[in-house]
Amino acid sequence: NREMAVLSSVFSHAMRLGLANENPCRGVRRNRERARDRIPTAEELAAIRLAAKPPLRRAIDFSLMTAIRASDLCKLDIAAIRDGVLELRTGKTGQKLAIELSGDLARLVEEARGNRKIGPLLLTYRGARWTPRAIDSAWTKARATAGVTGLHWHDLRAWALTQADEQGGREEARKLGSHKRA
Repeated sequence: NREMAVLSSVFSHAMRLGLANENPCRGVRRNRERARDRIPTAEELAAIRLAAKPPLRRAIDFSLMTAIRASDLCKLDIAAIRDGVLELRTGKTGQKLAIELSGDLARLVEEARGNRKIGPLLLTYRGARWTPRAIDSAWTKARATAGVTGLHWHDLRAWALTQADEQGGREEARKLGSHKRA
């Protein structure tokens, strides 16, 4: 399906440039895809956290507490923290989020920030900004070390939203996930 989408996009662009007369991808039926329904267990998360190095552990914890996507996690910046609130605009939906920094999340942010005043909030092992590819690579290594299979980084978001739903209700989960509708 993704290859078909790329090919269709290329042909559409070629048509705009006058290099193609038609898009052969139009009308081709796509394969059915099922949404993932895998939610990690507390034991799996504990094992992965234990196997992860501290920078990845911070990213995991931040993701579990906020349910933000990996791409948004990579864009977090210290300058976006004002009066105990971390502000960001999500990459996928463009929604503005204001994450209140209190309790464990405030402690995590202070630990991650250290005495830095500017720059990325969460850093890799080498002191650089995380990228989605670096997160995926570090996650895969930690997951393999922990002996956990079939779990993806974005499953952390599902876990966080499920926890929010169970503890605070559907509306709380909707807000945390920056969804427009429940």
